[in-house]
Amino acid sequence: MIKIDLYSDWIEYQKAWLQEFDYPVDTLSDPSQISIAYFNAIKRRIPVRTRNVFTSDVFSCPIDLEEGLRILEDKVQSGHDINPNLSRGLKRVDYNDYLLNDWGIFHFHLGDEIESDGYTKRTGPVLFSFITHDSFHEINIYSHGNWSNTDLIEIVHKNWPHLLEKFRLDDVVQMAYTPSSTTVKEFRKNQINSFIQVADGTVYSQPGLGYATDGTAVDVSVAAIRYKKFMDHLQKSVIENLAGEIENALDELGHTRGEDIELKLLIENGWAYVFCEQYNIKFKLHSMNIA
Repeated sequence: MIKIDLYSDWIEYQKAWLQEFDYPVDTLSDPSQISIAYFNAIKRRIPVRTRNVFTSDVFSCPIDLEEGLRILEDKVQSGHDINPNLSRGLKRVDYNDYLLNDWGIFHFHLGDEIESDGYTKRTGPVLFSFITHDSFHEINIYSHGNWSNTDLIEIVHKNWPHLLEKFRLDDVVQMAYTPSSTTVKEFRKNQINSFIQVADGTVYSQPGLGYATDGTAVDVSVAAIRYKKFMDHLQKSVIENLAGEIENALDELGHTRGEDIELKLLIENGWAYVFCEQYNIKFKLHSMNIA
């Protein structure tokens, strides 16, 4: 008999990943919370890789932050970890970044020293940036707290409209009410999602994909649900389609028919496997496109 519970294994994988980055998983009481925390952390953490730096036409850096900016840009272009320049909210397992969840924009501190906890020294003004797989778009430097400043979207629209193209609502000719920066701030306090209209009349949905009534990013909640269904599907596929193949393979390794076969989820090099520890054999199931 095959003993298998891929969803439970998936939850354990996520817990281990969170613990690796020092998130306190003991505060999470059920599997859904663990999944939400996992995908929220992935959304907030920037993958380490080299990126090209692009600067907007209005970009300006105060003289006292030039060295910190240079250090950050060097890290971006050389593929070093830039997460220490982010908010310390990154350390919190339950933190929801409304700027990121709403507009998909990160903000970076520009200190030129590393503090005792490994984070870059905090600065009052911070760099706002839109990041893709291989690009780092410097929007501008504003004082801390400009999280709802609609100029951020205006600047991205003017300089790099391709970044927002898939969020453009071509069927919307005119919004009856265009939220100001102050209104956006109030909306976020009350978990109200809103489209945004820029000066030339173009209307966008939320580049960060929005947030639910509890503040959780919509794409985070969707990912947690989708991967539960995915694990259920994989398990059903193993039982219905691979059980015979697995038993035959284990027979050649000395397995006695009738004995229990315990299979565990193994995620390795971007693939999901089921792994039988007793016989040290794994069976490839499906690609895993996650962190």
